[in-house]
Amino acid sequence: MAGIKGGMKRGYYVKGHFVAEGSELDIELKMEQFGSKTRAKAAEHAKQDLGAVLMTLPPKRWAAFDLPDILIDALNEAKRITDFEGKRRQMQYIGKLMRKVDAEALAQAIELDAVAHRQPELAQPKPQREWAQKLLAEGGGAEALQTFIAEQPQADIQQLRSLLRQANKLQASAKALQNAQPPQPDKAYAEHRAAKRAVRKLEGFLAQALGQDEDDEAEDGEGGDGV
Repeated sequence: MAGIKGGMKRGYYVKGHFVAEGSELDIELKMEQFGSKTRAKAAEHAKQDLGAVLMTLPPKRWAAFDLPDILIDALNEAKRITDFEGKRRQMQYIGKLMRKVDAEALAQAIELDAVAHRQPELAQPKPQREWAQKLLAEGGGAEALQTFIAEQPQADIQQLRSLLRQANKLQASAKALQNAQPPQPDKAYAEHRAAKRAVRKLEGFLAQALGQDEDDEAEDGEGGDGV
């Protein structure tokens, strides 16, 4: 009812039952409605994030995810776009297409694909990658740096510290953008790629310092966006 007349309580009807405003049932119903909207919004954001994750992978790996052709075409187009605003609009379009995708199944497929592609690296770990992980590890990086300096005194420590600061800064920024509310998938994607390039640069420096061959292959997805 719109107001209070003759002592009648303000409220509304749900399936033929009167619910007084401020009652426990009223609060319960409103919380349920709010929770439903919140869950729906969270699911929508999760799908947008999956679209950004797909953009970090090389197109040849999309085939394993059983994606709709229209989505694959949109992802390929986003890879080709170099203009920031144009890519932003394309990512918005991809976000809309992602609404029709089974997010849970896609997330599982991406995780399985990532595990499969990590196996060769896990079988033959490269010293420069192991050192990069130790040096960039939260809490343990400082100790690892001292150990590396002691073992490789000929290395350019000033350059190493500079590369570490850059990689740490970009990784922290990428993580912050990934968890930002509202989500910023286009900026998160760009920062994630920049962080990967910084880590690759660090690994290249470490490979030289350790007397190892640098990787000939670029990191997955590094050469496919038309930059």
